[in-house]
Amino acid sequence: MAPARAQQYPSNASVGVNRDSVVVSLGLNLLENLTSLPPLSAVLDSSNSSQLAQSMTGAMQKLVPGVSVSALAMSARTTLLNASLNLWLLEEKYNFTVQGANTNIGASIKADLAFLSMNDPDPFKLGTVEINNVGSSYLLQPIIDLPTNTNSRFFVNGREFLNKVNPDLVTGKFSLLDLSWIPPLSRWTLQTGPLDSSTVWTMSPKPPFNVTIGINSVESFFLPIYLAVVDPSLTLTVSTGNAVVDGTTVSFDLPAAQEIIMPIIILVLIATAAASLLLDRRLTKTRGYRKKR
Repeated sequence: MAPARAQQYPSNASVGVNRDSVVVSLGLNLLENLTSLPPLSAVLDSSNSSQLAQSMTGAMQKLVPGVSVSALAMSARTTLLNASLNLWLLEEKYNFTVQGANTNIGASIKADLAFLSMNDPDPFKLGTVEINNVGSSYLLQPIIDLPTNTNSRFFVNGREFLNKVNPDLVTGKFSLLDLSWIPPLSRWTLQTGPLDSSTVWTMSPKPPFNVTIGINSVESFFLPIYLAVVDPSLTLTVSTGNAVVDGTTVSFDLPAAQEIIMPIIILVLIATAAASLLLDRRLTKTRGYRKKR
């Protein structure tokens, strides 16, 4: 038995670095069949997300002092994917802007994205449903109650164990907004070339939370199998082709004044030349008409 994956339901995170801010789109998906999740379909926007934004800001400031979360919009829902397997999906989507991470050092911008690896342990509920500390709220007790035996096997984040002790400890501490598993930018993979108009890095780390439990062994197969897994995929985009990363920071040059003005000058010259050509043609036609008369 191997640890489960949830690649068909990836947790996608997209980060865009601009001149003055960082825009983050964060999707967190938990796939599990340990328990029946409570029904949930809820949306937060900037008018009612201040408490969550403050909690996330506090977690980020431990890594990058002075940053703040603004324009936070969030949605969450639970879906029963397969009734016979009791397979559930918890989907959470966060969209927000981070101010205070960027530093203008003259001709270039330097953004410290260490805040991406924040760990926010604060509980947060939408109605009566806990959306952050889901390990202790929904997954831990079902694992404790599983009728295991000496043949049962437990996989936790890729490692195999013979009892519930480690699965219980890891699951009890699991929070969806614990993003400490996000590695430094220098470990991401560059996907673009020097002539591209933007710079893109990607990262597909191992699942940061992956508990897979096989109860009864039958000819090297385990039945039933229980799982709870988050499978992430990350993308970083900078809207210029000259960006570089170093550790947790990304830097890119600002366009020089002549780079901004030159295209305008070229357009003006083209427009002037076109206007002169058109006027010259009109004058030529007028002269030809007068000669004929």
